[in-house]
Amino acid sequence: MSSADKSNEMLEMFRRNFAAGRLAHAYVVQGSPSGEAWAFAVSALQLLFCEGLTKPCGECRECRKVVDRNHPDIRWLEPEKKSRTFDVDKQIRPMLRDLEMTSFQGGWKAVVIIEADRLNDSHANAILKSLEEPGQRRLWLLLTAHPDQLLTTIHSRCQRIVLTHSQNYFEGTWVAPLREWLLAPPQPAGIPALAGAAYLKQILETEKAAIAKKIREETADEEIEKEVFEARVRSGEIKIRAEILRYITLWRRDVLACASGAGTDVLHFAGDEQTLRSLAKQLGIPGALASLRAVQGLSRRVDRNVPDLLSFEAALLAG
Repeated sequence: MSSADKSNEMLEMFRRNFAAGRLAHAYVVQGSPSGEAWAFAVSALQLLFCEGLTKPCGECRECRKVVDRNHPDIRWLEPEKKSRTFDVDKQIRPMLRDLEMTSFQGGWKAVVIIEADRLNDSHANAILKSLEEPGQRRLWLLLTAHPDQLLTTIHSRCQRIVLTHSQNYFEGTWVAPLREWLLAPPQPAGIPALAGAAYLKQILETEKAAIAKKIREETADEEIEKEVFEARVRSGEIKIRAEILRYITLWRRDVLACASGAGTDVLHFAGDEQTLRSLAKQLGIPGALASLRAVQGLSRRVDRNVPDLLSFEAALLAG
């Protein structure tokens, strides 16, 4: 099933529940916050507020307000540009106060949290009561490409709408070259492994340069100290590196799962099942397990700030 088909299926389920008065008060929408999850949120909210005969019509005044993000009964929250997190006093608490007020039109009020996986414990402490007791005609939509990083205390209070497979949770220019490398035939230890380590290092360096360029563009109209600039670049680099390692870890878990005889339903990268099972056949359970342990060890070494290239080399030589 394509991503578009899956989105349509989930929207139709949402529509049926809405018509039957069975909507949950909160949903984790699993997909790209700038892609299919965003599109689903817009369509779902248009369904709630639409004035047309066929809902959502996408053309009425209320539907246009949803798209333009200026509907008075919808609050949109997304991480602040510099911190890439949420501000409790400036964003969370004002949103909660607004949610407690009567809606402008006597109907629904809604909250959309973009990149909800960036909510931390202090945010959770602030919103849990409202999530548990939201009141009548209140809806929370939490958009995230990384549901596994969403706080359990929040996730457990929401129903889940799945729009994409796990491999589509990852976004960025690094995904394509990394996936190309993983799909390549397995290489023996030694020089090929060292070449693979250099390839991963090159991906990271490319992303680092892109992060620096983006920060320069965002701060073009303001002065920024060198130390602050370097800290922000490093923060972005650490995030990308963690994503790369998480991708590789999930891939190698899938290989081990295939080697152990697991079915398609447990795979994170089900779309690459044929390649995964071929790799699993070549490695066997001992080889697949060693490969997974190697990348897990890599994560620990990177946390201790071992130089990236040496860390990649160590993991590939071991795995």
